[in-house]
Amino acid sequence: MSSTIMRHMLLSLLLFLSTQAVLSAVTPLQFQHPLDPLTKDEIATVQTIVHAKYPTSKNSVTFHYIGLDDPDKTTLLTWDHLNLGSIIIPRKSFVIAIINTQTHEIVIDLRLKLILSDKIHTGHGFPTLSVEEQSAAILLPLSY
Repeated sequence: MSSTIMRHMLLSLLLFLSTQAVLSAVTPLQFQHPLDPLTKDEIATVQTIVHAKYPTSKNSVTFHYIGLDDPDKTTLLTWDHLNLGSIIIPRKSFVIAIINTQTHEIVIDLRLKLILSDKIHTGHGFPTLSVEEQSAAILLPLSY
């Protein structure tokens, strides 16, 4: 083989290997879309924040829902998926928790790790049942 062909093959191999190294170094969170669901770490952060405000040593805390608090549409429309990082939309979590028999609707800023609102729900309706409550509800009719 000629030295020119060998040089081109070597350069192609180096380019391929460097591309693979760059692609493997990129994590999905670096290109997170504002509407992506919460990650495992974000859910753990939410639980830590709520337990810090309502320690389980003094309170009964049951999480019924932890999810993304969607950004408002006008803010979302300003997010540019082609220019990642030019506009940062705060990630917020919406939580429904039963704390000492009261239903709380909590909004948490995940970047600041701060509770933005904590409202006690007083209206009609109930949050979704926990797995334990669903199991008890399924067995209840069989007892009567």
